[in-house]
Amino acid sequence: MVMSQRTKSVNAIRGMAKANGIRLPDSDADSLHKKLAAVVDTLPGNLQMLIGPQIELLEKLCATLKEYDRSICDYRNAHFRKECDLLETIPGVGPVNAAAFVAFTGEVSRFRHARDVGPYYGLTAGRDQSSSKDEPKKITKEGNAFVRRLLVSAANLIMQGRSRNTELQQFGLRVWGNRGKIAKRKAKVALARKLAVTMAAMLRSGTPYNGITEENANENANA
Repeated sequence: MVMSQRTKSVNAIRGMAKANGIRLPDSDADSLHKKLAAVVDTLPGNLQMLIGPQIELLEKLCATLKEYDRSICDYRNAHFRKECDLLETIPGVGPVNAAAFVAFTGEVSRFRHARDVGPYYGLTAGRDQSSSKDEPKKITKEGNAFVRRLLVSAANLIMQGRSRNTELQQFGLRVWGNRGKIAKRKAKVALARKLAVTMAAMLRSGTPYNGITEENANENANA
């Protein structure tokens, strides 16, 4: 809920600025309020009145999310340290992503194949079989929405190049092909699905990510 509210706040701020012909500085959601606070005095008066309260709201939402993150990290250290240490060898996967994945996925041995984790989190396309054609639809969005958002968020970080050049990053960029925003969103979902499968395979095999590909992890896990 807080995360979605933060997204709405960011979109509202950028939308108001765009309507007034103002381009705001590029920034992620975590630090946007700090960058805006530094430049808000340079904006037109009417825009300051509109954006000011949103900046304050965004700051509070970010502070709340940090508190949640700290609580999750404490839980991670108390219950899933070994598993999370393993998953966090993937550049772009942090303590919150790892802890949530381990907690909500449970024992990965209950899945026949590591690739079954993709559908478990609703990251595979449904099928439209209502007519004579069997056509793919949007992803099913089944399963835990919180983990699914975290997986997509991690995929976004991987594709942005903040992580070192990995097989996962190459996959995401290859699917995107620099073909625009819609193609990039689809590539993030595809990468999130691949990331979930890789994480499940790593948990099954106990193999760190460094220097391996998803295929190697799957082979080691006999997935």
